[in-house]
Formats: sequence, C-alpha cells, structure tokens
Amino acid sequence: MEYLTIEDLKKTFHIGNTKAYKLCETRGFPSFRIGEGQWLIDPKGLDEWVQKLQKTATKTHNFTMTIGHKTDGDYTVEELREIMQLLEADENA
Repeated sequence: MEYLTIEDLKKTFHIGNTKAYKLCETRGFPSFRIGEGQWLIDPKGLDEWVQKLQKTATKTHNFTMTIGHKTDGDYTVEELREIMQLLEADENA
C-alpha cells in the first residue's frame, strides 16, 4: 500500500506545514507517525475521513439543537470548526 506524505497533504488541501501537521494530530485523522516527525496518511482512510466529515457537518447543520453532542464517533461542533479552519486553503501554499 502506498501512503501519502505531509507534502501530498499540503498539495491536496492547499495548506501549509502547520495546518498539515495539526491535521495529522487530529482525532480520527487517518495518519500515523514513523521515525522523527515523519507522518504517513492512508489515502483510502483520507477519503473515508472526508466523507465522515461531510456527514458530520451536514448532521450538525441540520440538527442545530444537538450542538456539542456527538454520537457514533462524530465530531463535536467545536472539533468540526477547528478542522474546517485547518482545511481552509492558505494563500501561499
């Protein structure tokens, strides 16, 4: 299996180093660390993670009364906001 690197992640989401490393440290993000600071990302897991993120965002938007509540491994509204900020493209990336 071929894994993605931090550089691949940066190109995919048009983000810089800081955001890429923070994403790798995010709960549920399909990455793991090897050696001194080298992160690898499972591409299939990344696709599944994005789908889960979209599902959670839709559910949160549709059910605003459940703010702060999470079920089935979903993200809280606060976690979702943090992730969305990390996924915002950087101008110079």
